[in-house]
Amino acid sequence: MKNILNHLHTEEFLNPIDKLNPNSQPKWGRMDVAQMLAHCSSFQDIALGFLFPQEVG
Repeated sequence: MKNILNHLHTEEFLNPIDKLNPNSQPKWGRMDVAQMLAHCSSFQDIALGFLFPQEVG
């Protein structure tokens, strides 16, 4: 399994992000670039222990 914390996989994760620009169109879904980056970074923050999601129920 690929891991963003493994330096051997880091470039593979970052290359697609580097290609994004404000005019990039989604391949599926409705989020624009800014929304998708915020969405992805929030999950990264959870994985790294910087953000704690609220419990549901």
